[in-house]
Amino acid sequence: DIADMLKYTAEYIIHNELVRRRNPKWVDAIDRYIEEHLRERITLADLARVVHRSRSFVSHAFSKEFGSSPMKYVADRKLDAAREMLKGGATVVETAMALSYYDEFHFSKAFRKRFGAPPSAFKESAD
Repeated sequence: DIADMLKYTAEYIIHNELVRRRNPKWVDAIDRYIEEHLRERITLADLARVVHRSRSFVSHAFSKEFGSSPMKYVADRKLDAAREMLKGGATVVETAMALSYYDEFHFSKAFRKRFGAPPSAFKESAD
């Protein structure tokens, strides 16, 4: 009886997708690509090309797997890298250019929005 109950419970979970399985092939490929190309401008088309899928697929499936949109995830990863660069002594301008921001003002605005303080203040506090 217990075996039957476990079987029916497992079938119910699988049928209703209560537990989603992660697709490591494309998820890991995209994550690796982002890490390797963090210093470049990354687009949705780039991510789709890496996994040989449509931009629509990547856009929808990415959010389910990573918990945010592809471009927000990339931006957050860049800003995390920026924080580490600033800690390491890089200037705001060097950091902005290294991570493919349009200019230091665009970078500073994004940094402030994410961390609640401008990169210059963060750099000063890291010293």
